[in-house]
Amino acid sequence: MVLWLALCLPALPLQLAERAAPRAGPLAITEGPPERPLVAFCNDPARAAGIAPAMKLAAAQALARTLAARTAQPRS
Repeated sequence: MVLWLALCLPALPLQLAERAAPRAGPLAITEGPPERPLVAFCNDPARAAGIAPAMKLAAAQALARTLAARTAQPRS
């Protein structure tokens, strides 16, 4: 008998960053080119400040001065 398991973990990078450095403030995970990163994921305090996925990091930082941004880089 063959068993298959499929997992959908869309916010895994955000969850890993929150566990690695727990903090109560806004947190965003960015993707894209280093010269123009975009927010890929953000936590609840960041959403409360008006930050949303697909927003430019510079715009997100203007909305929340205490925003902690982490780059989503897959390990090789």
